[in-house]
Parts: sequence; structure tokens; C-alpha cells
Amino acid sequence: MKSAMANGSVARFPALLFCLLATISFSSGRAISSRLVDHQENSLVARKPSTEIDEFRDKQQRATTVATMDEAFMDFRPAGEHLLTSDGFEGCVGIMIATNQGVILGHYTQTPTGVTQAKANIKELYDANIDVLRGATPVVYAQVEASDEGTFKEPDIVNAIISDIEDLTHSTANVQRYIEPMEA
Repeated sequence: MKSAMANGSVARFPALLFCLLATISFSSGRAISSRLVDHQENSLVARKPSTEIDEFRDKQQRATTVATMDEAFMDFRPAGEHLLTSDGFEGCVGIMIATNQGVILGHYTQTPTGVTQAKANIKELYDANIDVLRGATPVVYAQVEASDEGTFKEPDIVNAIISDIEDLTHSTANVQRYIEPMEA
């Protein structure tokens, strides 16, 4: 376990969970398992009802939700279940700064107001919890153009947020790109 923490794999788990949570309400174009989706080549299809999806939705309902233009810190050190989620990004930017001891999760619009609020509020939470978050790799979740998955939807906004988060944490952000299913 110690080697997993040292190489950062434990801190990457919340990043993967964050990305999964952000897409839960959408249909899937790829079959995760033949039990979970009806597979039709080159089309989006709804997930089949399953025990796994029901359990995931139950966890999502029990989680603390971070709304648009909001942020939260969760301390993982106390015993118990630790669930933090955000969804419905629809063009927004997600920010996560996580270690095996805690996480900051933010959800902001791709606007100048979103940049200003993210910079101030994420910094306030980070500074207040530096003992738990020191050494974290930040994750930024940002929409890209469906026609060109390398181009951010709002490049100046996203690049400003990435820059602010990297300056705050002194770490290179892991940038996760997403497209809106309705634009695909």
C-alpha cells in the first residue's frame, strides 16, 4: 500500500471517479460490458439496467454534490464513507486537487467569472488544507470541440484556470478532456 501511495496511484483514483461521475447521466457509445449496454455500431445507446449501475447511482445519491460555481473540500482521514460528486458539466470546467488524505472539487462555468471564482475559492480551500493536500497533482476536466478533440471549447478560459491551479499547487495539471454527447 505504501508504494501505491508513493507513486500517486491512490491519488489518481479520485480523478478517475470524478470523470466517471461527470458522465453518469449520459448515454454511452462504447460497450463496457455486453450486460450493461445495447451495442449498436456508431451510435449512442442507453445503458441497460443493471445491479452495478443501480449501486453506482445509490452511491451518487448519498454523495455530497458540488453544484455549478461551487467547490468543496473533503477530508478522507476520518473513518467512514467519503463520497463527493459533481455532474452536468455541459461545458463547465472541473477542478480536482486530491491526495490519499483529502480532495478539493470545484465546478465552474467557462466564463471570466468562473475563472475569478475558481482562483479565489480554490486557493482559500487549498491554503486552509495544505497539510492534507501538499504534493497533490491537480486535475482539470474541460470540454473540447467535438470536431477537434484537442481544442478547448473556451481556450483562454481553460488555459487561465490551468495556469492558476498549476501556480497554486506548483504541479503540472493532469488535463482530462471531454466532449458533450449532444455535439458528437
